[in-house]
Amino acid sequence: MVLQQGLNQEKSAAYAVLMYFFKPLFLLIPVIISTVIASSSFVGEKENKTVEGLLYTPLTNKELMLGKILASAIPSMIITWLSMIVYGVILDTFGFYVFGEMIFPDINWLIIGLILDPLIVFLAISLIITVSQRVKTSKSAQSVSVVMALPIMGLIISQAAGAMLFGIKISLLLSLVLIIIDIVVFLIISKRFNREKFIMRI
Repeated sequence: MVLQQGLNQEKSAAYAVLMYFFKPLFLLIPVIISTVIASSSFVGEKENKTVEGLLYTPLTNKELMLGKILASAIPSMIITWLSMIVYGVILDTFGFYVFGEMIFPDINWLIIGLILDPLIVFLAISLIITVSQRVKTSKSAQSVSVVMALPIMGLIISQAAGAMLFGIKISLLLSLVLIIIDIVVFLIISKRFNREKFIMRI
């Protein structure tokens, strides 16, 4: 864990909590938001029987999947970034009073907000699209958020227990792994998406 130099024990503990403990929460926020938006968008159209026109367009499966992912990912990331900015303002206000300087954002927070969060959102929405082909309700599709939340909750518990801290190396490693997973999952769902079967299940 990298802490500022010259801090006493109490300030070091406060710095660790503010700059490390809440990082996984900002991975959880976009997952929850994106699953709600995506399930309402894709599966919601399926429930309301308004998706047929979209499926009959000349768009390729990759274009269709990417468009659906971006339509849900963009508002999810905007909300997440706004939440992060609000947190940063509060943190810097408190940090300037306690530490004598603004402490947010550091490199790790930038990696989380600009790289890791979008990758997690992309994966969450891709999984919802996969699930949506087999379920008929948006509530069923939202079960993806539970699956995505479990490893994030593990990070929170690990940090609280002092077993692991969410530092730059972990963020970069997760980003690399998620890039590979996102590409593989996107290619799989694009290839296996069957419009005829999807329409028959509406």
